[in-house]
Order: sequence, then C-alpha cells, then structure tokens
Amino acid sequence: MMIGMRISILLSLVFWASVAAGAIRHVPIQSTVVLRAGEAYTLTIEATAATEIGWRAVQDPRCTTSCVRATDLTSPMHYGIATALGASQKYIPVSGLISIEYKNVSTQPVTIDIYLVERTCRRTSLHLQGSLVDR
Repeated sequence: MMIGMRISILLSLVFWASVAAGAIRHVPIQSTVVLRAGEAYTLTIEATAATEIGWRAVQDPRCTTSCVRATDLTSPMHYGIATALGASQKYIPVSGLISIEYKNVSTQPVTIDIYLVERTCRRTSLHLQGSLVDR
C-alpha cells in the first residue's frame, strides 16, 4: 500500500517536471500594430492545422482595463477574448485560413505585437520520464 502510493507520487512528480521542462517561443507575425480607439485590424494567415496565435500590448502606459478584443472570424460562432496585457488561443483553420480581428475597445491608442506560439519540450525531460516509467 505504502509503496504503491510512493510510486504514484513519484510518477506525478516526474509528469509535472516533464511538463514544466517545455519551452514556449513567440514567433513574430506582425509587430507594432497601432490601433486608435475603436479601430480594428484583421489578420489572415494560411494554416493546415490548429494553430496557437497570441498578442501582447507593448505601448506605454499599459492598459488598465481590457483594451484589445481578439475575435476569431474563422469560426461560425466568432469567439472573442478581451484583456489588458495580451492572450493566446488555438485557432482552427477553415479552408486553409485563420482570420482574427484585433479591435481596440478602449479610449486610448494601443500598440500590439501578434505572434505564433510554438511549444516544444526538451528531449532530456522526455527521456527521463520514459526511463522512470519503464522501470
């Protein structure tokens, strides 16, 4: 009983350590997009699979409330998310395209960077996890 609990705790720790060992990279798509109050910018990119795309507010002073709303124009439901600092979301292409509208919903100008999110994991963490699970 006690050994089984120790093994399950060890496996949980190994799993979370391997998850934490991954790296996230932001690959620029469009930098310094300036949006005046109420202005929108539409990004359309080609994609063959679900793609994680994010944005980050880069102007000074920073937004104190939700200032940019990103809306998925590709999906029939037009899901959107509004934040002050930025966000990322996975988008599913339709007919090989993803279209996102970034709209300034504040009364002040906003500058954003739009990027592709690449998530990778280190081989050492996967090797460590595999070797412990195999034993």
